[in-house]
Amino acid sequence: PRHRQRRRARRGQVLEQRPATGGVGNDEGDAVAAQQRDERRVDEGRMADLDAGRALSYPLNPKDPDKGVRAIYPDRSGTLWIGTLSGVYGLRDGRLVQFTTANGLASDGILSLFEDREGSLWIGTSDGGLNRLKDQRIANFTIRDGLTDNKVWTVFEDSAQNLWVGTANGALSRMRLGDTRFTTEHDFGNRITTMAEDASGMLW
Repeated sequence: PRHRQRRRARRGQVLEQRPATGGVGNDEGDAVAAQQRDERRVDEGRMADLDAGRALSYPLNPKDPDKGVRAIYPDRSGTLWIGTLSGVYGLRDGRLVQFTTANGLASDGILSLFEDREGSLWIGTSDGGLNRLKDQRIANFTIRDGLTDNKVWTVFEDSAQNLWVGTANGALSRMRLGDTRFTTEHDFGNRITTMAEDASGMLW
């Protein structure tokens, strides 16, 4: 469809470089990385290794008005994606890069992140629908493309290569990977915030 915007993402802003192995976010706009993963605890929005008693903090862009972390997702290439209410950050090899509407996102409010089997990063937003980042190009999907709401809480791919999207109005949207339009599968009447598939192929 002509209305869907496809554009090459502009290079994100490199903020700083620090070592990291894993992460958790908090409402203060910090991404916190623990150096070991054997035992961890969350204390006041920070993750710390219980053996080392030490954590590394990644303050995000101080110029952003709202830096609260809403989603974290590690992709298969080794990039840790951090979704905030001021855009999405990519952290890899200690390099922190920020993407916002200036780089092609439909909205800076990021609520969910998911990587499909083809390597596309799906970015659910608070008011701009769903964004797909692949090969440095961004495609936007909204209610005009079959989504039931432009507030996307969760994204999930099942074993049959269906992409499922849970939105704020409680309706479940589905699209086959490779297609360009969503269909409504069921209306639960309340917002859908998470999904999972069990061993039998049942979607929960």
